[in-house]
Amino acid sequence: MLKVRLASVLSLSLALAVGCSSSETPGIISGRVTYRGEPVPGGMIFFISEGKAPRSGALGPDGSYRVEDLPEGEMVVTVETESLNPKNKTRAYGGAKGEKVHAKRREMEAKMKESKGDQGPPPEYRKIPRVYADPKTSPLRVTIVAGRQEENFDLTD
Repeated sequence: MLKVRLASVLSLSLALAVGCSSSETPGIISGRVTYRGEPVPGGMIFFISEGKAPRSGALGPDGSYRVEDLPEGEMVVTVETESLNPKNKTRAYGGAKGEKVHAKRREMEAKMKESKGDQGPPPEYRKIPRVYADPKTSPLRVTIVAGRQEENFDLTD
C-alpha cells in the first residue's frame, strides 16, 4: 500500500513538473540602436507580435535599450524618434496613440535617470528614415527566446 501511494505521489509530482515547465517564460532583450554607425540617442523601440500587446522601451543617450517580459516568437521591431523632433510643433506623432507613446517614453526615461542617478539633459533628436517607425514597412525582425538575449540594430538609408 505504501508503494502505491509513493508511486502516485511521484507520478503526480512528475506530471506537475512537466506541466509547469511548458509554461511561457518571458524573454528579456537588450542592445543598441545605431543609424549610419552612430547611436540613436533618444526615442522608443517597439517589439510587435501579431495577436499580442506590443512591448516598448526608451533609447538611452548611447542608443541602448532594454525590454522585459517579451513573449517568445518572431516580432517586428520599430524605432520612433519623431516625438523628440523640436520642429514638430503640431499634435503628437500618431495622434491619440502618440500621446500614449510620449507618456510611456517619458516614464521610461525617468526610470532610466533614476536608476543611473542621472539628471542629465533631455534625449537628443536624431532623424531616421520613416520606414523604421511603421510595423508595415520596418525591415527589422527578431525572434525572442526565453531568457536574456542581446540584439543590436543598425539602421541604414
